[in-house]
Amino acid sequence: MRFIALLLAFILGFVSCIGAIVGTVYYAYDNVTYDKLEQWKFIPEGTLDGYVDRDAEKPYTSMSISDAYKEIVSFSGASDEVTLRALTEKYGLVLPEDAEKFIPDSVMSLPVAKIFSGEGFDYILDNTTLDYIFGFLPEDLLSEPAKEALEGKSIRKIIEFDLENLLSDVKIGYLLGVSYHFDEASASYVLDYEDTENPTLFELIAPLDLGSLISSFGDSNDLLGVFRSQIGDALLLQFASALGFGDMQIVNGILGKGQTVADLLYVEEDGSITLDLYGMVNDRYIGDLFGYTPVMLKDDGSADDIIIGWMNGEEKVTGVMLGLSRGYLEGLGTDDFDSYSLLEEAYFGDLLDYAPVYDESGAIIAWQDADGNEPDGMYRKIASHKLTEVLGDDGDFSNIL
Repeated sequence: MRFIALLLAFILGFVSCIGAIVGTVYYAYDNVTYDKLEQWKFIPEGTLDGYVDRDAEKPYTSMSISDAYKEIVSFSGASDEVTLRALTEKYGLVLPEDAEKFIPDSVMSLPVAKIFSGEGFDYILDNTTLDYIFGFLPEDLLSEPAKEALEGKSIRKIIEFDLENLLSDVKIGYLLGVSYHFDEASASYVLDYEDTENPTLFELIAPLDLGSLISSFGDSNDLLGVFRSQIGDALLLQFASALGFGDMQIVNGILGKGQTVADLLYVEEDGSITLDLYGMVNDRYIGDLFGYTPVMLKDDGSADDIIIGWMNGEEKVTGVMLGLSRGYLEGLGTDDFDSYSLLEEAYFGDLLDYAPVYDESGAIIAWQDADGNEPDGMYRKIASHKLTEVLGDDGDFSNIL
């Protein structure tokens, strides 16, 4: 009997203990708040000063666990107007300044209901823009034009590696250290050239849009189209000069007539674009390719003026080189091109080292040597004949004798 009494006493004591603990926990769950713990000296007074707004609608320090649970349950049915920022204001949560700058605005404006629907992460990705990232980068890492072109774009484009849309409107020049100024009239950034006559390579390619370039990779036609549309007006000679070839005589001869990038990129009838290397020299004199300067008959800038000679610097071009210089590169690179056309304006007089004498209309009326003497004998007869008269399948030397 004593054993049974002892056992019953133990059980009753255990049950009473458990009941006391449960009762205490339940009481604490429903009644104990942080503020009361401070009042009861369980927590040093003022520990959360600076992190709570006690004038808020319902400061979190005045809520019991039961109150907090009920609030959380109510969030699942909250409207999109109930955001994390609204809750921090309602419950008086004050974030440290250092911590607040690391929290994107998209997180604070996240509707609480989206957390419970599983859409929270997508919302943050779509609504956190690159402006947020700029705050953690060195101030001079990105230029102002680059920041302006990137701001407002969501970080989802980085996560999904959508570089085409991410970098649209971002010019290469923004990332190459090229100087820009903001033009109020056009409300856009305008390139500042170090020397407008001799731009640098970076300045020449600065207008290229990175997004367009990325989208055109893998399709040469699209890539050439980007070059043609965005830097088509740039002079090829300026590119050559920027690369260090501008002083070469032949380069000046080939590119010195104002050819542009657009001239180099030929648009076919079907809209496709091809690289037309012949286009740089087509319809040009061989004298141009040699870098010679033409001597004009009238030299008055008139449209009907004709070339009667060539100068190589301060020296007159004579002999065979003079004959070659008159050659015209018409149809170069096409099926209609005839290599003999390069010698179309070369005379036997050139081979004999005589110089032509022109009348007022630009027609050759005589040939003279350096001393002003005209050729005699057979030389006089053949001097005015062209080399093409004896060249090719139809050529016949007897025609000039």
